[in-house]
Amino acid sequence: MQASSESYVLVKYFAKVREITKKREEKIPIRNPTAVNEFLSELFLRYGYQLEEFVMQNDGTLKKNIGILVNGSPVNRNKIRDSYLSNLDEFVILPPISGG
Repeated sequence: MQASSESYVLVKYFAKVREITKKREEKIPIRNPTAVNEFLSELFLRYGYQLEEFVMQNDGTLKKNIGILVNGSPVNRNKIRDSYLSNLDEFVILPPISGG
């Protein structure tokens, strides 16, 4: 019997998030499907309190200036528990954009 291939999400890191993770991108195994909030919790376990503090407010919601993209489309911040990741999805934590 042939083993089934593992499901994973490609995570890309930018700006401050890249500084915290010390990576540009990585493939992270998932159960198919996985809720966005569960996936964020997995990232916080991997990269610690500094990442969680950068992304989340004390009440467990996303900070207002942080975006989550799945396959290039924004995830509604009020629906991270109801939005799911599947095999081969691309996941990005979009840090605040500064400029002038």
